[in-house]
Amino acid sequence: ADPYIVGASGGAALGATLAVVVGKSGPSMPIGAAGFLGALAAVMLVYAIAEASNFGSVVSLLLAGSAMSTMLSAIVSLLLILSDEVLHEIFSWLMGGFSGRSWSHLTQSSIAAFLGIAIILPMSRALDALSAGESSAEALGLDLRRARLLIVIGASLSTAAAVSASGI
Repeated sequence: ADPYIVGASGGAALGATLAVVVGKSGPSMPIGAAGFLGALAAVMLVYAIAEASNFGSVVSLLLAGSAMSTMLSAIVSLLLILSDEVLHEIFSWLMGGFSGRSWSHLTQSSIAAFLGIAIILPMSRALDALSAGESSAEALGLDLRRARLLIVIGASLSTAAAVSASGI
């Protein structure tokens, strides 16, 4: 699913925005690291909400992610309104791009991206089974909860790494 739908982009935006806003008045954290942590936290929260809903389907994951993304975007908008002195720095990161980035940023984010890929690659058969539908995948003997958890973790790591390097 799209990073906006599962909440990764909204979490990254909130993490980066908080890093800039809090960094101006106290201890600072690199924007990329804050975006990475925010994206991971948002997706894990979305996953927990979807699992707690007892629907146990991709639909509940997407609905929880869409609601979380909307809520996080609203919080980012509120922070942008309240902190106009750092508006330019936040807005330029939210727009994304590689301006001001170096090879060290790529190196730092590639570790998490490759870890996410290493988690997802062995799940290729599970993804093939899931493409036929959840009931078909379960009939083939796939543990849906385990597969869904590993896929979400791997995709979240890779997405968060990309977002931390370039913005949303």
